[in-house]
Order: sequence, then structure tokens, then C-alpha cells
Amino acid sequence: MSARPLAPAVLLVAAAIGGCGASGGTTAGDFKGEERAVAQVVEDLSDAGKKGDAQRMCDDLLAKPVVDRLTTVAARDKRTCADTLDDSLKDADSFALEVTAVKVTGTTAQATVRSDAGKKDRTDTLALVKEGRNWKLSEIR
Repeated sequence: MSARPLAPAVLLVAAAIGGCGASGGTTAGDFKGEERAVAQVVEDLSDAGKKGDAQRMCDDLLAKPVVDRLTTVAARDKRTCADTLDDSLKDADSFALEVTAVKVTGTTAQATVRSDAGKKDRTDTLALVKEGRNWKLSEIR
């Protein structure tokens, strides 16, 4: 198996769930309705990361375009989406994310998350898209 640079999709997922320390944890229970459903996906990503469950991420938590990119990269080495993602999960130090805000607009959403990145908290905005009845991570802004 040859070494390949990490695809943007892998970096997206690793950045979304991997930090350098623990934050206050996710707060899906602080939201209602669709906003709660979005925050729950962030919590589920965090939980799947803690458990090293890359397969669940690929199957249930990542938007189809992200999975497609991961699958394309993985296919070069006869691997799966989960294999490629699993490598990144092993490099992450922490999977704690605190959802501080959620904005839903139709079938798209943004979740502002905070994680502890050493001496300074890191804040990212995760973009999610609704596929069928489920919200899934599509990018980091």
C-alpha cells in the first residue's frame, strides 16, 4: 500500500472531531426541533470518533459527497471510506465538541462548535445538509 496525501474530505472529518483537549462536551439537549437534530449529529460524530467507529461515520453521519470523496481516495489503495477515515481518527487527540449555536435554513444548517485546542479554544462552523430525514456533515467553514 502506497502513502497518499490526505484528501480534503479526510481533513474535514479529522478537523471536525479531533482537537487537542476536552471542551465542555456537546450540548444537543440545549436545542429544540431541527436545531436539536443538527446538534445531535455533532454529538454523534464526537461519540463515533471516541469509539473509533469510522464505519458509522461513513454510513450515517457524513454527507454523500464527503463519503464519495473518501471512497474515491480509498479506492486507489483498495480500501474503503471507513479504512481511510480510521487512519485519521487514530491521529486525533480528543473528540470533545461543544455546540454553541445552530442555524437551520431549509435543508442546510450550520453548527458553531468549540473545542479545546491547547492554550486557546478553537471555534469552527460545520455545515450540514439534510439527506432524506437525516442531517449529515458536509463541510467545515
